Amino acid sequence: MSKLIKIALLGGECTGKTTLCKQLTLHYGAHTVNEVARRYISELQEAYSESDLWQIAVQQQEEEKKIAKVANRLLFCDTSLEVIKVWSEHSYGGCHRNILNQIAKETYDAYFIMKPDLPWKYDVQREHPLQKDREYFYRIYLDIAIHSNIPFVIIQGVNEVRLSSAISFIEKMLHAK
Repeated sequence: MSKLIKIALLGGECTGKTTLCKQLTLHYGAHTVNEVARRYISELQEAYSESDLWQIAVQQQEEEKKIAKVANRLLFCDTSLEVIKVWSEHSYGGCHRNILNQIAKETYDAYFIMKPDLPWKYDVQREHPLQKDREYFYRIYLDIAIHSNIPFVIIQGVNEVRLSSAISFIEKMLHAK
């Protein structure tokens, strides 16, 4: 049995993470770890708070571990704790120490950095519609990838162009293993 390759998608709101995960899951017959935050926030009776981010992080990791046990060859993670860290730092000026400790233990084989070149669509959980904000977050995710020593690719363009870029990168990874 070959080693499981875990790929985390990093990007802000409305950058196509979920769509690309679904496409790649279908293409490869793989598994996806969905973003826990959407479900978690939708179940709250009030606005989320800083302490909720730690709960989201714990649940996200539990979901990733659970799905990794049944996944074969490829696992696509619609988000990662790095995204929660960026969210926390932006919204609250810092990040829970336990989230930072867990990030230090995370292992991904690659990052897909999602460029904010898709139209922003309103959703009650989305907070940053301005393109300047979207570019700001993109630069942070790109910086994380650059300093991680983990292979990464910037995913940009529309529809088949995004999927084709991701598949090309994955195929190179599979053939290098």
